Amino acid sequence: MCPENSKILLAEILRLVDEGADPSAVATYDRAFSNCWEQLTLREEETSQAKAPEELTMEEIASLSPIEQDRLPSPVLRRFANWELQQRKLRPVLSEADTIIKELFEENGFADSAKNRSTIGKWMDNKGLGYSPANLKQAIEACEPDLELSQAAIESMSSDEYKARIVDPQVREWQAKQPKPESSRIPLGMRPTR
Repeated sequence: MCPENSKILLAEILRLVDEGADPSAVATYDRAFSNCWEQLTLREEETSQAKAPEELTMEEIASLSPIEQDRLPSPVLRRFANWELQQRKLRPVLSEADTIIKELFEENGFADSAKNRSTIGKWMDNKGLGYSPANLKQAIEACEPDLELSQAAIESMSSDEYKARIVDPQVREWQAKQPKPESSRIPLGMRPTR
């Protein structure tokens, strides 16, 4: 029911109650509805003729409930299943900001990954900056140590650079996670006896 219809019906019910009708009686609501029938607006769905299942568009079938979809004839249901499969195969269109970020990552040798996007997004949110090409370049420069490199950039590195940028930090991180050795109570150079 649309809001205009609710207002019209409520006004009519209140008028009938003021005239002495019982507000809890169903007859009061029936009389209010019949009194203002011409003023009410009907929804298009209710006034239009129902289409045959073969005439429904795929978007209309998609908007049906699963129970209504199950009631469709098999040929229509097969056509709808094929359409759904085609829709899943369609690639989503990237927004302008996504395209710019992807190009900037590729230019600077960084992977277009969720981690890198999150790092850039957090930095820009902390600074209160919008997603313009200049701001994105600045964010990439500021977050460079925290960004993952692209596979192409890793493959083009020399072995010394690879060791310095990738292997050494991983080794240091691994060593930091290792438990520290406990100090021994036996003096250096002495063997424990059994």
